Amino acid sequence: MKNEKIKNIAKKIAEFELLLQTSEDKEKIKQAENGIMELSTQITSIEEMCLIDDMVQKILDKVKIF
Repeated sequence: MKNEKIKNIAKKIAEFELLLQTSEDKEKIKQAENGIMELSTQITSIEEMCLIDDMVQKILDKVKIF
């Protein structure tokens, strides 16, 4: 998978994760969970998964809402 696609997936997952951790709206939470599941189907290797996880963590660290 190309780096640009990996970055886009990481950004989208981070947005969904942020929503999961801040929202109390059950419908939005369900949509975020489904979004993460859908994006995860595009990941084809452990290496990609690790890269995406690192990127998501860095994005969430910048937000520092936790």
